[in-house]
Amino acid sequence: MATWWACAGDLAYLHLHPEGAGAGAGAGEIAFAGRFPSAGAYRLYLQFQHEGVVRTAAFTVAVPR
Repeated sequence: MATWWACAGDLAYLHLHPEGAGAGAGAGEIAFAGRFPSAGAYRLYLQFQHEGVVRTAAFTVAVPR
């Protein structure tokens, strides 16, 4: 189980799920594909389950124009 969601100051929103089962380049990796709806600073949250516990990791990304 994994999901990405992101929000920006202009209320732009992005919600992604991994591409296919076991998507990724190697063990322990997952791949997502999507486009940010607008430029700006986004706060991204990755939720994933590891050993039965749902965890959340937060990141900030600047999306150029």
